[in-house]
Amino acid sequence: EGSFDSYSLSLFSEETVLRNPNASATGSFVLHNGGKVTGPVNLDLWYSYTPTILTQLSFISVSVNGIPVASQPLRAESADAGNWQVTLPEGYLRPGANNITVDVVHRSIDGLCRDIDDPANWFILRPATKVTFGLLRDPYTLASFPRPFLDDYLASKVNTVFYLPETADVDVFAGLLNLASAWGKQGLS
Repeated sequence: EGSFDSYSLSLFSEETVLRNPNASATGSFVLHNGGKVTGPVNLDLWYSYTPTILTQLSFISVSVNGIPVASQPLRAESADAGNWQVTLPEGYLRPGANNITVDVVHRSIDGLCRDIDDPANWFILRPATKVTFGLLRDPYTLASFPRPFLDDYLASKVNTVFYLPETADVDVFAGLLNLASAWGKQGLS
C-alpha cells in the first residue's frame, strides 16, 4: 500500500518585478516518477501592483503548462497586497517539469505604447507564492531506493539519520561511505 504526502512548493524565490504592461513570469517545479498527484492542486498567488492601473484595461491570468486556467481583472482598490487562490486541474500536471505562468496586463495610461515609459506602472509577484498538492506514492520497493530516505520535494532532502555503534568496524564505515558516495553521484546529497 502506498503513502500520501502533501507538499507546498515555492514558485518564485524572490520578488519578480514586471514593468512591461504586457508581461508574464513562469515558476517551475518537477513532478518525479513514483506517485500520482491527487487533488486539490492549489496556487496561492501573492502579488502587488501599482494603484494607478486602469481597471477596465488590466487583467491577470494563470496557465498550467501553456493551458489557461483562470483570469480576473486587476482593481486599483486592491493594489496593496493581492492574494488569489486558484484551483489548478490536476490533469494538467505531468511527470517531469511543470510550468505555472502568470500573465498580466497592467495598464495605467490609455494609449498605445505609453505605459512602457511610465515608471509608476509595475507589478510584483511575491516569493510567498506557492503551489500545493497531494501525492499518492506507489508502494516502496527496492527499486524505489533511495526513497523514502530522500524526498525530492523537500529542501532538506535527507529524511533519515544514520546511527553508528560506538565500536563500529571498518566494514560499517565503508558501507556508510559507499552509501554517501552513491547518493552524491546521483546528486541526492
